[in-house]
Amino acid sequence: MEETIYKVGAWITGFGVFCFGWFYSIMEYGFLLGGSLGWFPSLLMAVFAGFLWPVSILVIMVLVGVALK
Repeated sequence: MEETIYKVGAWITGFGVFCFGWFYSIMEYGFLLGGSLGWFPSLLMAVFAGFLWPVSILVIMVLVGVALK
């Protein structure tokens, strides 16, 4: 059961980070450069965040808590 939760969380987090990273690359470097080459650093960030998704979620919760305080 715990392994399944970890895998689902890793896929969801990885997908979200990949989409956000690629979108950021396109917005920062333009459609031609960001769209064609931005997927590679986005993929690396997504894999890293997918492995460490519990830590990523904890950091996001702390940042939101500090921002709302």
